[in-house]
Amino acid sequence: MYTSREVSELVGLSVDQVRRFARAGFLSPERTPQNHYRFSFQDMTFFRTTTQLFSADLPRHRVHRALRELRRVHPTDRPLCEIRLMATGDGIIAHDGTSVWNVESGQIVLDFPTEPVHITLIYPERIDQRKADRESADSWFERGCVL
Repeated sequence: MYTSREVSELVGLSVDQVRRFARAGFLSPERTPQNHYRFSFQDMTFFRTTTQLFSADLPRHRVHRALRELRRVHPTDRPLCEIRLMATGDGIIAHDGTSVWNVESGQIVLDFPTEPVHITLIYPERIDQRKADRESADSWFERGCVL
């Protein structure tokens, strides 16, 4: 078990920030008889993830808002450290093992494979303008259907 000070030193947050996360209900640390927090290894995982989000140049208020949204959506008996969080260019993405979604918007993120696509371009044959003037609309339609 880790004290607030130990967590602070290990993950680079201030002691006040560590305690604020606990008071906000993002974690459920144990308490000593003197009412001091004792954080588990799972809690440390949460703090490391949060620190990574902060270091990804996401504003702190967005990180806090995303964490509040996660806590609102997921039951309190399930620790937030079970959800993997990643910073992307347009927000915070969550992955809980079954689905991936944008925490702020709630939209599901579809992960399509990005294999290279090989395309062969086929250009139509060049049309002699004199012949083109003689052809009817029906023949042009038939030619288009062949392409």
